[in-house]
Amino acid sequence: MTNRHIWVLLFWCWSCMLTAQNIPWKVRPTGVNHTIFIKNTIPLTVNGVTLEAGDAIGVFYDSLGVKACGGYIEWQKQPAALTAYGDDGINKGFKTGEVFTFRVWKKSTNCISENVQVTYISGGIISHTNQFAPDGISELSTLQGTASTIRYNSGSFCKDAGLQAPVFTGSVSQVIYTSSEGLTLNESTGVIDVTRSEPGNYTITFSSPVCLTQQQISVSIAPGINLTQLVTTFIDATCEKQKGTLEIDISTITGGTKPYRLALRETSRNETITSVGNRFDNLIPGSYELIVTDALQCQQIASTTINVSTPTDCVPVISPNGDGVADAFYIPSQGVVKIYNRYGQLLKTLSTPSEWDATDESGNLVPMGNYILVGSNAADKKVITVIR
Repeated sequence: MTNRHIWVLLFWCWSCMLTAQNIPWKVRPTGVNHTIFIKNTIPLTVNGVTLEAGDAIGVFYDSLGVKACGGYIEWQKQPAALTAYGDDGINKGFKTGEVFTFRVWKKSTNCISENVQVTYISGGIISHTNQFAPDGISELSTLQGTASTIRYNSGSFCKDAGLQAPVFTGSVSQVIYTSSEGLTLNESTGVIDVTRSEPGNYTITFSSPVCLTQQQISVSIAPGINLTQLVTTFIDATCEKQKGTLEIDISTITGGTKPYRLALRETSRNETITSVGNRFDNLIPGSYELIVTDALQCQQIASTTINVSTPTDCVPVISPNGDGVADAFYIPSQGVVKIYNRYGQLLKTLSTPSEWDATDESGNLVPMGNYILVGSNAADKKVITVIR
């Protein structure tokens, strides 16, 4: 053999070693095998892109809960026969009847598509389809792989959003997450600690042996709403006007993203009232918490509770003429109150706390006179006078 022949042989062997090293799978041949034919005329794609020469198609079995390669081919755009090796009692491999799991390695991106769907041809010399059998024969009719996707539930997080974990579409493993300084990011899990992160815009980069639809994603942390300097003006309810008024100085709200929306939530009834502008009128007695929402739907609740109450010595009179004075009578107790006229006829039943506006069950104003309110507690029994 001449030196030239030796160099050619060495170069050929070196090329084979490079190919074997590039494809990330190792296979141990056994004495039991199953042949899977793959023609170059069938659809073989990953994310709709046809496989290129140098890509690899592998078939995998379960090895103690981990997928192990039981055979692969390097695709050369020619008809091929993939040998799947079975367990022969000495070396591990497919069990008889075990369903094939396919994966595709993309040479151009050096990534593996673990989400691979295949269909099979049946009939003729084909003895089996999707399950391993000693000396079995299968043939693919299609192979379609899809890249996995990593995303977060939102591209923009409020400062109080806490921990935010990535969401996966498809199989994703061994991902490393990196980002610029300021974002508190777990590099192995991708969990963002929003509360400990600085407000700003960030790019998170993914690194994984699994094929991904994207290598990075943008997220932003919104600045928190600050209510520590909040200034409000509150007018409590009176005997004449049994409703309160609250006015918010918008200029004392800082942070967040303008414009702000204001709402009050009555804590015992869990009712929410929205404002037009910065003022809340006709607040019936109760305890309220102020909720500020910004343009990014971030929320902050004021630490101070607004308590609307009426004096305890009010004369129980209703003058339902719409002038805003004694138009209704507020009943603060929890439960049910029944309203009777002086003849003992039941006119209305109310779930309380609520107010009676001098109407019956049909919504009609009752005549002037005295009416009896009877509740579950003795303190809830009152005589109310309706005047015009």
